[in-house]
Amino acid sequence: MRLAESFAQQRRDNIDLSGVAAIDPQLTLLPQIEANGMIHMAGFFPSVPTQVNFELAYAPAGGRWRLFALSVSFGQAAPTAPQSLAPRRASGIGARGRRASEG
Repeated sequence: MRLAESFAQQRRDNIDLSGVAAIDPQLTLLPQIEANGMIHMAGFFPSVPTQVNFELAYAPAGGRWRLFALSVSFGQAAPTAPQSLAPRRASGIGARGRRASEG
C-alpha cells in the first residue's frame, strides 16, 4: 500500500500535520531490536489540538535500516515514561526484567 493511500482519510479530513515538524517527539517505547531483528519504537508529538501518536518498525536491508511499518493515530493521551527491554535491578519481591506488555 502506498503512503498516500494510507493517509487518504486524514487528507480528506484536512488534518494539518505541519505543526509536528517543529515539535520534538516524546518516545513511549525506546528504539530496541526485537527478536525478529527489526528496530521497533513508538511515541507521540504533543501537538495541540490533536496529539499525533506513532509507531515505527525498521528492517535491516542491504546494510541499512529501512522503514518496514508505520502506524499513526490521532487523539489525546497522557505522557508516559519510555519503556526499555533492559532488565531493572531492584530490591524487594516482584522485581522482574520484563516488558510492560508481558504483564
